[in-house]
Amino acid sequence: MKNKNYLLPHIFQRIGWLLLACTVAFGIFTTIRKSGNDKDLTINAKYWHYSSMVLSKQDSGFTCTKEDITITLIIVFGLTALTFIALSKEKTEDEGIAHVREIALVRSLWITTAISVLAAIFIYGIPYLYVMFFFLFAYMLIYIIVFRIAMVNFNKTCHEE
Repeated sequence: MKNKNYLLPHIFQRIGWLLLACTVAFGIFTTIRKSGNDKDLTINAKYWHYSSMVLSKQDSGFTCTKEDITITLIIVFGLTALTFIALSKEKTEDEGIAHVREIALVRSLWITTAISVLAAIFIYGIPYLYVMFFFLFAYMLIYIIVFRIAMVNFNKTCHEE
């Protein structure tokens, strides 16, 4: 039985890096502009969304209203970019690289879990929500960093042999 490979073609990695650079630049730009209470840079759209966390309100539930979706777009494009980078093939994909991927996946899971546990122990209230928001991106970001470091070490050992 053939082993199925669910990785994206290598071109998605380049698209992911480009999309990530644009998303980070846009995120920094909007943060700087919004810190001065400048509302020129908001992207408003009418869409279906869950409007409130308090269920007792009259207008809670799914509604279709016009909202600022700037942060939503940054999250969606950022996660898409990280997914493209993390789940795309290398130029030459073989069993050695598959093993490096597996090791990087396990190591990044351990690192992310350890940081999450430490955050749950030492951070409370609204700052904890900020940390959990960061963890939307953290797992894939840590995986990409660990995988790239492991690939550098793997390439060094391959060239030494």
